[in-house]
Amino acid sequence: MPDNQQVMEAAAKPHKTPLETSLFLLGAGAFGFFFRWIQLEAGFNDDNLPDPSIWNWILPLSVLGLAWYYRRIVRSYAEAPAYLPHGLTKTLGFSCRFPILYDAPRYLAAFLIGAGSIVLIATTMLDKSAMFWRAVAVCGILTAIALPLIQNEANGHIRHVSAGVLRVLSVFPILLMAVWLVTCYQTNATNSVVWSYVVDVAVICSCMMLFFRLAGIFYGQQESEKLQFWIMVSSYLCFTALADSRNLGLAMILAGLGLECLVFNWVTVANLVPGRPPKKRSAPKPAPVPPKSDGGFEQL
Repeated sequence: MPDNQQVMEAAAKPHKTPLETSLFLLGAGAFGFFFRWIQLEAGFNDDNLPDPSIWNWILPLSVLGLAWYYRRIVRSYAEAPAYLPHGLTKTLGFSCRFPILYDAPRYLAAFLIGAGSIVLIATTMLDKSAMFWRAVAVCGILTAIALPLIQNEANGHIRHVSAGVLRVLSVFPILLMAVWLVTCYQTNATNSVVWSYVVDVAVICSCMMLFFRLAGIFYGQQESEKLQFWIMVSSYLCFTALADSRNLGLAMILAGLGLECLVFNWVTVANLVPGRPPKKRSAPKPAPVPPKSDGGFEQL
């Protein structure tokens, strides 16, 4: 019989450790950044008009191909077998010895999101959509506060937050994505070059699904495999979208979200448990209640 270490190695194939998996996602994001940059460079002619390019097909095909590959990785966990348990607790075995390896990236990501939100307010004061961008910035600041507190659940040496507070905090990132999606639609309503902003829409929708699955942990609707899938897809799209010439504040927010995806990926892969997930117990059926007698004809 294989021991637990062998099972875990088989479960994490082709990336055996959280560090290797995170580095793979970072490398894939670098390729996405390059593909998007080439697409933007080749997408306009000398007159600054849209020009057909093969890169307009290569980039979406790379997203679909990686999504298929990430889905295979997630399914390999069930085939190993290994599964992601409920919640984010007891994640890092070395958290008491080297907490900086977990704390530094997540606080840096929160700082990038919060600082980027402040920069967004300062740089869009004269924009015609300033009100929408202020709403995005406020939600970004709330998200920067919420994410480190949510991630405390994965570190044993930090005091945990109550379940009710976690449910409230998990809503802020979803709200950020919803407001950002409305703003993106409002600012590009008259833009006929769809591929110039479709990456932003894809990033927002992907991150919204990621944070929706993350919030499900705290509302008792755990979908660990789907959470892991959206973490991987969102990391690729966040780093890909950084190639666009955009507002500095939005670029900082995207960089913070990409780093958050790497942190969450580390958490979920380190949380893998050997074996099969426990089956959900069905609620016991209530005992049949005998009909009440009115003391009349039935007693005769």
